[in-house]
Amino acid sequence: LIPHGPDPADRLFEDGIENPRQWFTLAGGRPQFRPRLYAAAAMINEFIDRQIEILGLCDKDVALVGFSQGGA
Repeated sequence: LIPHGPDPADRLFEDGIENPRQWFTLAGGRPQFRPRLYAAAAMINEFIDRQIEILGLCDKDVALVGFSQGGA
């Protein structure tokens, strides 16, 4: 499963991706970064918990790999 970030990307890339998404903006610098990171982590945890319930999995069945902010 590949969850998409909830926010539109701050910048557009020339790789043909339609409606690029991001988990949080990097604008505003360090003072605003940590709260956004924690909010994104909470969203990802909620997504994983929902999928575990929907698919009838156990925590040990889940692996989180290849995660990025997107646009890389």
